[in-house]
Amino acid sequence: MTYLRDGFARYPWPLHLLESWSDKCWNWSYFVIFARVLCILQTTSVANLSEAVCSELSSSLSTLENVGFDANWIAAVHTRIHKAKALRATKDAIAGQLTEYESLADAMTEFAETNALLVGNAHREELAREVIGLP
Repeated sequence: MTYLRDGFARYPWPLHLLESWSDKCWNWSYFVIFARVLCILQTTSVANLSEAVCSELSSSLSTLENVGFDANWIAAVHTRIHKAKALRATKDAIAGQLTEYESLADAMTEFAETNALLVGNAHREELAREVIGLP
């Protein structure tokens, strides 16, 4: 921080530039935030919005809302974020059920194999009794 202070003490023109252009700089920064939000919305479907991207969008939207961007547009983007979160929760629930079904299928396969062995052994005993002549 001292380097920055010393640098501005030696070369004050960047501070004067920022003071005279402060409104333009702030407007530019809001434009950059708005452009980033538009880029995300145009390149990423609702199904592919990750938690990090949703968080970034929410933060950017709150900044744009404070500046006075169109509330209807911001509400529409918030709706997309909520849909993405709901879709992600549904995907996670389906993945959990799929895992459960796969473990049940494995258990049923194991049961079927064990049952086949038992039936096979019972059949062999029955054949042995017939051959030997036991009741």
